[in-house]
Amino acid sequence: MEASGAQLDREVSELSVPVPWGEIRGKVWGPDQGRPVLCLHGWADNCGSFNTLIPLLPKECRYLAVDLAGHGRSSHRPPGVFYSVLEYVADVLRVAGALKLRTFSIIGHSMGADIAGMFAALYPEMVDALVFLDSYGFLPTDPKEMYKVLRQGTDEMIQFEKKTEVKKRVYTHKEAVKRLLDANPTLSEQSAHILIERGLVQVEGGFVFSRDLRVNFKNSHRFSLEQSLEMQSRIQASVLVLLAQGGVQRRFSEPAQEKFTLALLQNFRDRNHKVVTVPGDHHVHLNNPEVIAPFVTNMLQTKVLSLSTRPEHKAIVTIIITISIIIIFSIIILFGCTPLSRSSKTKNWELQRWKRSDDCLDSQLPRITPTLKTHRDCTDSPASTAVMSWLFLDWFVPLYLLVSVLVLAGFGACLYFLEPGLQEAHKWSSKTVRHHPLVASVNCRDDDSNALI
Repeated sequence: MEASGAQLDREVSELSVPVPWGEIRGKVWGPDQGRPVLCLHGWADNCGSFNTLIPLLPKECRYLAVDLAGHGRSSHRPPGVFYSVLEYVADVLRVAGALKLRTFSIIGHSMGADIAGMFAALYPEMVDALVFLDSYGFLPTDPKEMYKVLRQGTDEMIQFEKKTEVKKRVYTHKEAVKRLLDANPTLSEQSAHILIERGLVQVEGGFVFSRDLRVNFKNSHRFSLEQSLEMQSRIQASVLVLLAQGGVQRRFSEPAQEKFTLALLQNFRDRNHKVVTVPGDHHVHLNNPEVIAPFVTNMLQTKVLSLSTRPEHKAIVTIIITISIIIIFSIIILFGCTPLSRSSKTKNWELQRWKRSDDCLDSQLPRITPTLKTHRDCTDSPASTAVMSWLFLDWFVPLYLLVSVLVLAGFGACLYFLEPGLQEAHKWSSKTVRHHPLVASVNCRDDDSNALI
């Protein structure tokens, strides 16, 4: 598989979607009428996370990468509101509604993949393909440990609200890059500069990180393994799971954690979804996009851009095939059940013989129809049957064929012009974030983690 042939000269535009507390920002690549693909970054990242990958993907798609709420250039949530997967799922629905997207694909990295998995489970009719980048798509929690996590998240929020003033640390640009690299050893220096572009806000004396401090709090919504597997089973979209050898698998290698991850992966395999392990670390899609681009490209080309596999086309294709079969068998039956199905010489000889032997019919063939109407006792004669078959084939069959062709042409037009997603996609104007709540919860964050903000 090669991605180079699918590269395109992408013009990037900014996205802004209004939400009740402000706006969701992002970036858009690709043609106005391209197949919509939503790109969701990981915890503490931003939509720059896809800057190096998207140019390697199929040019027929339109890629919408958003800054999740509280990240990048998107607005922070109102005071007292948690950042959790379910809140982000609602944000995805808001973005889809604002852009009038009926069906679309989602590429999610880390926490973004958790959001994508939950959204596809709750709204399966809206998602045709999912790509999870170094994530299992769900974040199970041991029921015996759940109360600790939920309590910690609640306590962190209450303590934060008690502070009368929250000051963010001010950095020089160079210090900010170093701070980001120190906190994220899986990032290359080039990748850090890409994320910094949307992750900093200039203030007096330097720069501060733009993301909301509350994104560091424990995720307030948790699910057990059984609940996660049930939600996973509700996904109807095709799924590609791309895991990095030095990424999330290494972070969750303890027996208790591995039990959850193996169950999730096996459930994907049992449902004929694809799971691939590639060399690299947690940010392989940003550091070395050429490693995963061929897999993502193949997924989009075979499951999204391929006409026969698009969910919205299945009904139309089925109808066209059914009508074609009916028309073919109808013609076979019509021609096979009349005397005129034999050779032309035989048909002409029999028609002449029947005409001479039947006194009920006029000698003029064109006048046969009114004669049959007034001579009911002659309707079962061989000549009347032959003439009716002749007239049937002369007039009805051509009309039948013409109507059939028009019906098929009509369905073909529907297939071409009414493709969901294409017509809605080109009214976009044009922006998404980072890591994984999983990474945040398992990695005991150092005391200086808030200094990253």
